[in-house]
Amino acid sequence: MSLFERDTVLDGPEMLRGESYGRKVDIWSLGCVIVEMATATHPWKDIQHYDELFAAANNSYSPEIPSHLSDTCKDFLKLCFTVDKVKRPDAKTLLLHPFITSN
Repeated sequence: MSLFERDTVLDGPEMLRGESYGRKVDIWSLGCVIVEMATATHPWKDIQHYDELFAAANNSYSPEIPSHLSDTCKDFLKLCFTVDKVKRPDAKTLLLHPFITSN
């Protein structure tokens, strides 16, 4: 099944691994949407099938951050793509990030 048939490319690693998840999974998805908007392609540009995406989740990979983005945006995305859901910042914390506050 093609990866493009579903929105799985936006799912956080904890969802893909079948673990419990909370609101912080939406932070991961936000990062994916920002990458997609910046590149006009899904955030896993080298992945074409579910099995590859699940392998990435199981190996603690995160999407590549586009090099043409500002340093502030790159830092914001690094936070969004924190693989450990416990260490991933929540929305309240990210609302204070310069990527949000300086624009």
